Amino acid sequence: MSNKAYLYLTPIKLNFMKTLFIITGLFILFFGLSCVKQEIPVDRTNLHDDEIILGYDYPIKPGTEEWKRLSNSAEKIEVCQIPASILTKLTTEELVNTCLRYPPLQNIYAFNNIQRGVEKLIQDFNGIRELLNRKDAYEETLKVYSKKINNSSVLLEKTASIKKGSYIITLSSIEMILCQIELRTHPNVEIQKTVMKELLKGYNLKLNNNEEFRGFGFTTNLLSRASIVLKKNTPLMSNTPSDIKIDANMINRIDLESQNLVNK
Repeated sequence: MSNKAYLYLTPIKLNFMKTLFIITGLFILFFGLSCVKQEIPVDRTNLHDDEIILGYDYPIKPGTEEWKRLSNSAEKIEVCQIPASILTKLTTEELVNTCLRYPPLQNIYAFNNIQRGVEKLIQDFNGIRELLNRKDAYEETLKVYSKKINNSSVLLEKTASIKKGSYIITLSSIEMILCQIELRTHPNVEIQKTVMKELLKGYNLKLNNNEEFRGFGFTTNLLSRASIVLKKNTPLMSNTPSDIKIDANMINRIDLESQNLVNK
């Protein structure tokens, strides 16, 4: 197996699995302590450029008694829908961050095929559907992604932590959102080049921290770049996991075409 294929196909190492197992705790803590207190867009006047714009405050959060009383996933999905009167008032940047804080977001990684998980997310959540319909979705999502890449000091922590786990999950989730925007729109080559440059920065960041991202972390970046260079009819995006051949040849092809695009 080539070194590149190893990064995509080898099971995630134990310490990263521990990071994933604390994601539930992450969502409980993050939603409980850092959300705004009204179901309205957050006031942006006092925010610094590097602060997260939270957007919508989910009224029922994991870890609360109200959440525990929800008997099934359908009820949890229902209480996480954004009221229509609020949804249209959120700026696109707020909407991106709201989608990244959607309580069941991490469920996309429970699927053997991450793309299938994202399709289920789109089916279930009105926030992501609204985002995909925004004309500036690509631009604003890319801004959030770039900020994450340029503020990666949390990866220097030697042990698994809630903050580190949040960063790893969020970075890969943004890549999958970018992938969906590309698949549903017809951006010009210059926009695609801009997105690809940032995705390659993200790829290099993951290469430099490969023990943390090994597995789905590289797959989300590959799929996002593949959505650009292999276009909408790529089998990589639509087939079942057994039909998808993520091997050294496919990885090398996407890497080569990614570089060719930014060098045009």
